[in-house]
Amino acid sequence: MHQRLTLGGTIGAGLLGAMLFMTLAGLIALPYDPVALDFNQRLVAPSAAHWFGTDQFGRDVLSRVVLGGRGSLLIASLTVLFTVVIGLPLGALLAYVGGWVERAGMIVLDALLAFPSLLIALAIMAVTGPSQSGLIIALTIAYTPGVVRVTRSVALSLRETAFVQASEVLGHTTGHIVWRHVMPNCVAPVAVLATTLFASALLSESALSFLGLGVPPPAPTWGGMLADGRSFLSEALWLSLFPGIAIALSLLGSNMLGDALRDRLDPRMRSMGNAA
Repeated sequence: MHQRLTLGGTIGAGLLGAMLFMTLAGLIALPYDPVALDFNQRLVAPSAAHWFGTDQFGRDVLSRVVLGGRGSLLIASLTVLFTVVIGLPLGALLAYVGGWVERAGMIVLDALLAFPSLLIALAIMAVTGPSQSGLIIALTIAYTPGVVRVTRSVALSLRETAFVQASEVLGHTTGHIVWRHVMPNCVAPVAVLATTLFASALLSESALSFLGLGVPPPAPTWGGMLADGRSFLSEALWLSLFPGIAIALSLLGSNMLGDALRDRLDPRMRSMGNAA
């Protein structure tokens, strides 16, 4: 079992690496200008000249998928980064401090967790309007409570450990104890959660872009391309097919990598794999 999981993690990392390489290669060169209009090449099927075909405005779909991946993957990555940077220390601090501070913080978190993350992001985007920065802020607010809750649950089990009590006896400050002893022991579960959050953020970004609340046109995003292609499913399936495949491969890679990290970092899962 352990070998299969390791292989799955390798495949997942390879899929994500391939998508990242595609977007980085697009920084150097693209086959065509992804926003240039050419009405003489409208809805051209995939060919040697246009590998992924063209859209209803004559724009090259391959170039737009590459550029759209840059935006979608960047938004998902920054969302995960900000969510972990905020949620990890906040969850560790709430668990260690305890008392009314922890209770007040958990009331706020429980209130946020009572609503679906996508619904929270949708409400924020409806107020701020479509933009890349607004989308990152909305998704960060939506997913931070989950990171705080996971970190807090791990930190609670560390609060009464010998090394934390020894640090208290030595007179170390709360900030020092949380930074040096509590947070490092919460990194492993949060790292596993981060891969799940990446997939969720990418899916949410695509959904919001599909609804017109993502990055405004003419900049392409995978979700926006899906929305543009839904009117041409019968005559130009490739408009939705290729951005859909890009989203699916990114989600598959992230989930497979997350499963492998969970099995590697969780001692219980690792012992089950060795027993098998």
